[in-house]
Amino acid sequence: MSLNTIKHLLIDMDGVLWRGDQPIPGLSDFFESLRAHHVGYAFLTNNGTRTNAEYATKFGGFGIEIEPEQVLTSANATAAWLAERLPPGASVYAVGESGLHAALAEAGFEVWLHDTPNTVDAVVASMYHGIDYETIHHASRLVRDGALYVATNLDASFPAPDGLAPGAGSLIAAISVAAGAEPTVIGKPEPYMYELALKNLGLRPEDAAMLGDRLETDILGGQRAGLPTILVLTGVARAEDLATSDVQPTWVFDSIAELAAALDRHG
Repeated sequence: MSLNTIKHLLIDMDGVLWRGDQPIPGLSDFFESLRAHHVGYAFLTNNGTRTNAEYATKFGGFGIEIEPEQVLTSANATAAWLAERLPPGASVYAVGESGLHAALAEAGFEVWLHDTPNTVDAVVASMYHGIDYETIHHASRLVRDGALYVATNLDASFPAPDGLAPGAGSLIAAISVAAGAEPTVIGKPEPYMYELALKNLGLRPEDAAMLGDRLETDILGGQRAGLPTILVLTGVARAEDLATSDVQPTWVFDSIAELAAALDRHG
């Protein structure tokens, strides 16, 4: 397999394209290289805190123009998964931020953030910077009372400018312990999100590759979905992690700048 056989990239964002609000060096040149070699791209992220429009605005701040439809977050994927299983207008208690709220509302659910009824059809948990004791207590009670329990992802951490910060999984763990239940997980490394992205793009797994910075989510999930995978070392994974991991990507590059250079060499 060669890089020049890739027709489309599914690209993680945090740790690959930026850390917090700081772009990874070579960001603009990377997209220029993709366009020059006619490689399509879409974005696949476990971070469901922002709406797709907010992500498009963030890209614009770095001088990169994208369409909101090019972004698939774990919140989008979770809303799609629920829509396949619950009737229109079903009630959902959302533990998360604007990206989750918008995705669930757009899918036609009755979204509850506070003062929920005594029962709901589902509890969906995601990254939530404002989580507190009452939220954990309320969510866990609803799960114990029979609500379908779903998590957008279980990332323990995410890359920030000052190092690794607690991720959705760190917060969701408190709900799970209190509820005595484990959620159904929709985001990476579960294959559903990858399969949904490929379906939306009209692609086969062999026509695309997953580009990410985490072995246990981006790379493992890509492999489960039958995709070749590309790891960059600007986020969570380090070179030494490869020596001890059972998850081995198809290609490894120090950064997107090095990947762009390789694409240029391979034509």
